[in-house]
Amino acid sequence: MSLLDASTEELLAMLAYESRFPDFPKNFTLPYLTNPHYVPPTNCIRLEVFAYVMAVFTTSSVVGRLWIRKKVKRMVLGMDDWLVIPGQVRHEGYCICVAAELTQFRF
Repeated sequence: MSLLDASTEELLAMLAYESRFPDFPKNFTLPYLTNPHYVPPTNCIRLEVFAYVMAVFTTSSVVGRLWIRKKVKRMVLGMDDWLVIPGQVRHEGYCICVAAELTQFRF
C-alpha cells in the first residue's frame, strides 16, 4: 500500500496515530507507505545465536560443577546439586523456545 493508494479513512487514522508522537519530524513518513517492499532491520539472528551460546555455556558450567563435586572433591552430590539439574533442563527448554520463536521473525 502506498500513500497515494490510501483511502480517506486510512489517512485520517494515520494522522491520528501521528499526533501521538509529537517528537517525530513533521516530514516523517512511514517507510512501508512509500515502499511496499520495505523490510525493517532486525537483530533476530544475533539473539538466536546468543540463546544458543548461553545454553552451551550454562550446560558446561553445570556439568563442570557436578564433575568437580563428584570426581575431584570426592563428595556425595547434595540436594543443591540435584536441584540444579531440573533447573538446567528448564533453562535449556527456555533457550530452545526463544530460538524457535526468533526463527519466525527472520526475513
